[in-house]
Amino acid sequence: MNKKSKKKERLTIEPTFSGDEGLGKDTVDPYRVTWFDRIPFWIKSCFIKYWVCGAVYFFVDFGLGNLIWGEDNATGYSAVILILAGGVIYGLADLILGNFLLRMCEQWQDQAKPYTIVYSSKIWAMLLMIVYGVLFSYVTHMISAGLITLLPKGTWLFREPLSFALIGLLIEAVCVGLKDLVVYLYKKIRHKESI
Repeated sequence: MNKKSKKKERLTIEPTFSGDEGLGKDTVDPYRVTWFDRIPFWIKSCFIKYWVCGAVYFFVDFGLGNLIWGEDNATGYSAVILILAGGVIYGLADLILGNFLLRMCEQWQDQAKPYTIVYSSKIWAMLLMIVYGVLFSYVTHMISAGLITLLPKGTWLFREPLSFALIGLLIEAVCVGLKDLVVYLYKKIRHKESI
């Protein structure tokens, strides 16, 4: 076979969408339900939020913590730098990466809207998520530091990404719940809906 005939073969195989011919190898069924579609969206959302929080803590807080603090030379300024840098990066990662992954998991349009703080790609959303990320990082670090003082010395619980991400997921759930409550009350008052 020469190159021209190979190109023609590749171009002639196209999927058909008519239901009369049955489902063959070359047919694409746009209404097929996969195993991933059967998972409830709130479970997907929790997994994605947990993963983003754990990844940012692992890559940013572990990396910057060792760079800023060294061995155990922790000062108040280095904790503020860590909270600011981690918060800015968390806010951007949640907006860009987390919302992108949630939108990819949607089965219908705007399904991820109740599970996010900001469901927009505009510049004001980015600035709002940076401020949210810094506040999120501060609260998460303070709760984690408080829980670390309750544990015996030498334990790594709440100092590693998995348990830190669990605290972050709980804080994120509270913030998203408060945002949804405000949206619900606004709709009820402004539009006089009986919800």
